[in-house]
Amino acid sequence: MAKVNLTGIVSEFRTDYQLLLRGTADIEIADNFFIATSPVQSNLTPIGFTLRWTTNEPGSTKVKYGLTSALDQEIDLGGATTDHEVVFDNLSPATFYYMQAESQRGNTTARSNVQLYSTASNSTGEIIVYFNKSVDPSFSNGSAPAGTTPAAVEGAIIAKINAAKTSVDVCMYNNDRRPIVNALNDALARGVQVRYVTNVGSFNEALNNPRPNFTVVQGNPDALMHNKFVVVDAGSEDESWLIMGSMNFTNTNTSDDYNNMVFIQDQSLAKAYVREFEEMWGSSGAAPGIFTAKFGPSKTDNTPHLFSVNGIEIESAFSPSDNTTVRIEKARRGADPDLQFAPLTFTRNKLGTAVKDMHDAGVAVRGMFETSSDQGSEFQYLLDGGVDVRLHTASGSLHHKYAIVDATDTDSDPVVITGSHNWSSSAETSNDENTLIFHDVNLTNIFLQEFEQRWCEEVNPGNCLTGSRDLGFLSGVELVLSPNPAVDNMNVSLKTESPADFQVYLLDVNGKILEARVLKNIQDTVSFNLQTEHYGIGQYFLRLVSDSRQKTVPFSKIR
Repeated sequence: MAKVNLTGIVSEFRTDYQLLLRGTADIEIADNFFIATSPVQSNLTPIGFTLRWTTNEPGSTKVKYGLTSALDQEIDLGGATTDHEVVFDNLSPATFYYMQAESQRGNTTARSNVQLYSTASNSTGEIIVYFNKSVDPSFSNGSAPAGTTPAAVEGAIIAKINAAKTSVDVCMYNNDRRPIVNALNDALARGVQVRYVTNVGSFNEALNNPRPNFTVVQGNPDALMHNKFVVVDAGSEDESWLIMGSMNFTNTNTSDDYNNMVFIQDQSLAKAYVREFEEMWGSSGAAPGIFTAKFGPSKTDNTPHLFSVNGIEIESAFSPSDNTTVRIEKARRGADPDLQFAPLTFTRNKLGTAVKDMHDAGVAVRGMFETSSDQGSEFQYLLDGGVDVRLHTASGSLHHKYAIVDATDTDSDPVVITGSHNWSSSAETSNDENTLIFHDVNLTNIFLQEFEQRWCEEVNPGNCLTGSRDLGFLSGVELVLSPNPAVDNMNVSLKTESPADFQVYLLDVNGKILEARVLKNIQDTVSFNLQTEHYGIGQYFLRLVSDSRQKTVPFSKIR
C-alpha cells in the first residue's frame, strides 16, 4: 500500500466531500518502498493457510496477527525479497485471525491494511442446492439439485430450523410464510436462541397479527435490507448450517417466481454470516443493540472473504462494504469458453461492460433479463452489441441473481455466483446484500441445468424436455406409480433389465415440467417417494428418459 499525493478539485456531492482527479498524472507516489500487491490467502486448512504479497523493492517479510486487532503475535522471516510468503500451520479450525503484512527496507516500513482471515473448518462441507422450479437434467454431469419444487425448498428450510439445538439467526427481506414463522416460534419454545433481522419497509405479513414470540429488528430505512439467509447452530462443528440464495419467504417468491437456495454445512462460513448478522443486530447477545446496529453504508468490511469448504473454494462478500461488484466482475472476466447469467435486475454499467468485453473476446455469452424497462437496464446495450440476451416472458419473475462461468470446461475454473445481490448500483452502494462465489464444477453444473431449462422455455417453448431430440419408446423398463390416483404423496417404482441412467420428469397436462431429477446407474429396482400435496387436483404425467428413449405414465391427483 503506497502513500500518494493527490492533486484535484475539491467539491461537495450531497453531504459528502469529494476530490476530483483529472487523470493518473494527479496521483504521485510519495514512497519509494511500498506493498505493490495486497496479501492474498491460499491453501486453507483447518490449522492454517499461506499469505502472499509483493513489494516494489526487496524488503523483509513479517506478519503480525492475533485473535483481536491488537495483533499480539508475529512471524518475522527477515530476508530481502519482493515476493513474500508466510505459511501458518499452528492455527485453530474455523477461527478468524486479524493479520497485517509488513515489509521493511532500510528505515522505511510498508504495511498492509489489517484484514480478517479464516481457517478451514472440520465440518462435513456438505452443499445442497434447491430450486423452486424445474431444471433440465439432460445437461447433468451426474450432479443434481436436491429439490425443484416450492414444497421441497420450504420443507428443507423448516427441517433445519426444527433440528436447531442452540441458535437460529434469520436475515430476510420479507416474510409471509407462517409455516416458517411457526417453526421459529417452536424453536424458541424449546430453548433455541432465535434472532431476526428484516427490512424496515417490508410488509412481513407472517410477522404481524399475531406477532412472533422472538424479537425482530427492522433496518436500513434509507435503502433496503435485502438479504435472504438463515444461520443455524453456528457454534457447532457438525450441525452448523448456512442457508442462502435469492428466495424471500413469501408466497410469490416461493411458488410463482424462479429462485434458488443453497444449504452449506460449514462452521467457518456460518460464523462469517453470523458476524455480518450481528453488525445489523447490534450485539453478539440475545438482545439487539438498538444504538449500535449498523446497516447500509454504516457497516464496515469486517468478515473474511475466502473459505475452503470440503476442498471447494468459496468467496464471500457483503454489500455495501465489501466491493461486491468488483468481485463479481473479476469472477466473470475469468470466463474462457462460456458465460451465462440470470439476474432479476441488471443496471450496473461496470458489469454490463464486462459482459460485452467477454462477448467481444470470443466467449459464448447468453443472458436472461426479467425486464428491459428498469431505469439504466443493460439489456438494450448488450443486445445492440451482439450479445445473445433474452427477456424472460414466462409467468412469475426471474428472481435469481446468478452467473455461471465456464460450466462447459471442467479443465478451467467453473464458477457459479449467487446470493441476494442484484446487479445494480443500489445493491452495490446502499443495500444490505450477500454474495457467494463457488469454484466447483458440480455446483456450476447444477446451476447450468436451471439456466438451460429457463433458456429453452424462451427459445424453444413447448419442446424443452429434450430440446430437438426425437424420443423413441423406452423398452425393458417397468414404471409403477402407487397409489394412483394420489393424494399427498406417491411411491414410484422403477425396474430395469440393464443398468442405465435416467432423467425423471413430472409434467402437467400441458407438458410443462414441474419437477425433474437424475437417477444414476440404476440396476434392477429402485423406489422413491414423490410429494404431490402441493399440486392441484387434475391429470399429470411421469416421464422417464434414457439414451434418447422415453416412457410416460399418467396419474391423477385427487383432493
